[in-house]
Amino acid sequence: MPDRDRLPAAALALVLGALALSGCARGGSLPPLALRPQPIPYADTLPIHEPEEREPAEIWPLMRESTVGELGQPFDPDDWIYRNEALNVTHFDEVVNSAWFAHRITRRDLSAEEMRLGPTSLDNRPRPPYTVTRLKGAGISPGLWIEDGKGDVYLFKFDPPENLYLASAANTISNRLFWAAGFHAPEDYLVTFAPGSLVIREVEGSPTDEEVQEVFEQTAPLADGQYRAIASKLLPGPPKGPFRFRGTRKDDPNDYYLHQNRRELRGLYVISAWTNHVDMRFANTLDVWIDPPGYLRHYLQDFGATLGSGTVRPHNPREGMEYNFDIWAFFARLPTFGFYKVGWEGKEYEVIDPSIGWIPVDSYRPGGWKPNWPNAAFRSATVADGYWAAKIVGRFSDGLIRAAVEAGELPDRRAADTLTAILIARRDKTVDYWFGRVSPLEGVLVDCTDASGPGFGVRFDDMGIAVGARHRSNTRYEWELRDEGRGRHWKGSSLPPGAGPSRLHVAPPAATDACRPTSAVETPSSGHTDVSPERLAVLRIRAEKLGPTATPRPRPANVYLVWISEEEGYAVIGLEH
Repeated sequence: MPDRDRLPAAALALVLGALALSGCARGGSLPPLALRPQPIPYADTLPIHEPEEREPAEIWPLMRESTVGELGQPFDPDDWIYRNEALNVTHFDEVVNSAWFAHRITRRDLSAEEMRLGPTSLDNRPRPPYTVTRLKGAGISPGLWIEDGKGDVYLFKFDPPENLYLASAANTISNRLFWAAGFHAPEDYLVTFAPGSLVIREVEGSPTDEEVQEVFEQTAPLADGQYRAIASKLLPGPPKGPFRFRGTRKDDPNDYYLHQNRRELRGLYVISAWTNHVDMRFANTLDVWIDPPGYLRHYLQDFGATLGSGTVRPHNPREGMEYNFDIWAFFARLPTFGFYKVGWEGKEYEVIDPSIGWIPVDSYRPGGWKPNWPNAAFRSATVADGYWAAKIVGRFSDGLIRAAVEAGELPDRRAADTLTAILIARRDKTVDYWFGRVSPLEGVLVDCTDASGPGFGVRFDDMGIAVGARHRSNTRYEWELRDEGRGRHWKGSSLPPGAGPSRLHVAPPAATDACRPTSAVETPSSGHTDVSPERLAVLRIRAEKLGPTATPRPRPANVYLVWISEEEGYAVIGLEH
């Protein structure tokens, strides 16, 4: 539940956000964008008092989301009061760097070597001798806490004996993908070692030789007799327990936005679906105390149940299709005494490869994928959140995906090629699906004005055309301008040009004059102090796919404009998808 002492502030943000999503864009008279507060980069890294570590128990959160969350969503005040577009977005529909998210692949082209390393460092690789300090506690995979020759601490986790490489490769590959996407992730390394090279620290509470041997009995050696493990380096600060996907953390004053209203946590659904991270839940997150300056950084960890791996076994066709406890599926089966079946039930399948497991392409549905447990942030996600995350997925080139797979050190080239092809195919399906549900226009600017004649020009990049989700030949733009201050309500349609950025001539229906090109105008909202309603306008552009294979009508993009002067015309101050 959200913290009740935060409700006034959250309610204010909600009201301002609601204004930003209504107003003139929906037929009202209040151009709203300037009223919406923008997040400030790293504002949630201000020094705070060190919180207490909280218990990672998650039975109640899981059952709440599986029952009350699913059944009671239409009646849950937390959902119907706060459910709307994400609140922590800028006027240009983006998120800022924060304790939750850091732009990486979205801001620059990563090299293949950066992709292979991810959050790791060559200097931080575990180095022998390896000293066992304690046994791994929570979780289903066997493991040991190890101190290496540098004095650094790592958690060594092992593959199931029948599927060597499975969990360790999936963990390493997904660790790189989620890190590149922008999420905070631990340094996860692959190591091989001879079991006799381990040293058990002879202090009270250390595990015995027999206990360590029991861990090795739950895995198997490689062909050369060595053991392979994923070595996860201890995070850089005291752990303060996992974070939840609903509400806020009451002992963290920096935790302002309800987690289900954070775009990066909503968009995490899309990236989890792409990588088949069915175990994206409370227990696989961690808040870490970073001192100095003294704040909580929010990590994703333990990627062993991604791709085709179920950590201790391969995935099966149910995973990604239905929750562990799916109450709606339960009710559907109840009247038929179990005779009601869905597509995955009784499906004959074989693992793709013992080192890959099971990860489908043909049955993968980017908008219908399900993790093992319901997630409040995933449930709150809108198509705008999905598009934002799909843009990130689309930034992973074939070469970068191959580099990430190479980091997993699968046993042979055939397995690596197979998994690379699967991730590329799932990437393409993810991008096509989410780009088809919005008008994916980016880089919008006014590129000409004409004080002596009607109308003005708008230029933008159509990402749907750029990624091949649509073609210029079957695309049409429908647009509508509302400017209450100047009494303008213009509508029209246009086809994209044969090449280059897309353009529109925004003018009254009777106007035929083309606008006169001048210098481009694109000024961020911070550069305009006078954003009173009478100076604001909104231009709605819907990019439609024509023809018999047309997708459902996409949501339009709202381009927010401010009137500067008769000489300069409009400038773009915001964009919403």
